[in-house]
Amino acid sequence: MPETKIPQRVFVYNHLKTHGYITDVVAQNYGIRRLAARIEELKRNGVSIGVDIRRDDKGTRYAYYTLGCPDRNCELCEASALAVPRAA
Repeated sequence: MPETKIPQRVFVYNHLKTHGYITDVVAQNYGIRRLAARIEELKRNGVSIGVDIRRDDKGTRYAYYTLGCPDRNCELCEASALAVPRAA
């Protein structure tokens, strides 16, 4: 039986649900080279994703994505976090 390939956006969504965050370095470990594009696809499908720009030890900036907006008390984000990404 052929192996079913999971779309990258679904993998990213599942990682966000499981771990609460994702960064470009984490995504690259799984072969995802364009994390921002996958995040944009999820947003177009109604998933609320927050981003925080952080700096590593060397001062390099990176995006730290979380499920829902940075305001953890946002009722809209709680509802959209339950949304399942639709197929494109």
